[in-house]
Amino acid sequence: MLSESEKKGEEGLVETVTVLALATLTVLFFAPSAEADILDQAATAFASGDTREGLALISSPVETEIRLVAEKNRLLVKNEDELADSVLTETLYRLYRERGELHKAHSVLYTFIHRHPQRPLSFLYLYWMAKDEESRSNHESAISLFGQVALRYPENEADPYRLRLRAWRNTGLNLHHNQGRYQEAIGVYQNLLLLFPDYEGKAEIWYLIATCYENEGMIEKALEGYRRILEILPLSFEEHPLFHLRKLAQLRIDYLTNPRVETEDPHILLLYLEEAFSGGDIARIASLAKLGDFWYGTMFSEKKVGEFADVRAYLERFLPKSEMIFSREEPSPGRYRLRIEGWGDPEYDRLYLGVEKGLFGWEWREVIISSSDLEQTVHGTPAGEE
Repeated sequence: MLSESEKKGEEGLVETVTVLALATLTVLFFAPSAEADILDQAATAFASGDTREGLALISSPVETEIRLVAEKNRLLVKNEDELADSVLTETLYRLYRERGELHKAHSVLYTFIHRHPQRPLSFLYLYWMAKDEESRSNHESAISLFGQVALRYPENEADPYRLRLRAWRNTGLNLHHNQGRYQEAIGVYQNLLLLFPDYEGKAEIWYLIATCYENEGMIEKALEGYRRILEILPLSFEEHPLFHLRKLAQLRIDYLTNPRVETEDPHILLLYLEEAFSGGDIARIASLAKLGDFWYGTMFSEKKVGEFADVRAYLERFLPKSEMIFSREEPSPGRYRLRIEGWGDPEYDRLYLGVEKGLFGWEWREVIISSSDLEQTVHGTPAGEE
């Protein structure tokens, strides 16, 4: 869950630098093949060094986009030739990419990089390629490209998009979440903190470091990282963009210092939960909940992370009103859940109790509410026939 949450804030930060209007894209995407070949002709002209000819070929359908790119890049280039090259590069890249021709899109970027090495825009285009490779799950290629940006960006050039910092961060995220190379990710995160001591997102980096240590089973190191977050973030300034990490860090500290393991067998835990809910025993239910971060929310929407106390009042309210029917599910390998039909909430008649393997054994770690009507709408399956 955390990795998904993590990945949401990064997407689009740099990639939205240039926006192509859909109305003008339609001219090329759905044009006859002879007109669509104009892109290839423009790319060929660019590769041969004739930027002006390339711009002339595409200027009519994308005139507005060309002007926007020129305005954006004017302060990042050293002369008009580099500016013209950047305009054609970005326009062709966007059009090829939207047509699904990523190889051609990257070839255009490489043409600019070869022609203007060590320029800020060349590193921006390397970053774009890295993000493209990341989105295609080509993580080794993405890491290599991010590494070029992080290590080779010229120190004497302005970095308005903070590409060096973002490249270090993305390298760490790929090693961490996509490849499980936790020790390498820790090294990258530590380098980021060393190179950018004033980075306002340092609490997030410490959180990532701590989770890597936790995944490696290095509990004391993980606790050091989580406690560092409590030192960095303010006590009460909830408007701080990373304030939520303070609670998350405290929940992880609670979890690591007070492990609670009911059983090593997930099916026994599911049985305990079924018995506790069917008996209406809220004290027993609370004793089965995972200490630390506990997920809850509505199915088909983002879940919240908190602690069991956040959902206890809800369970106490509707438990006596429920006529429960239980069934066990395995939505994916290593994950189990107990589905409760006939839950007493008039808006949500289904309750899901998620069970997963944690550091210390199998844990009940989430409560998700849903409804038969909602699931029928989403899945198209009549209630009771799943």
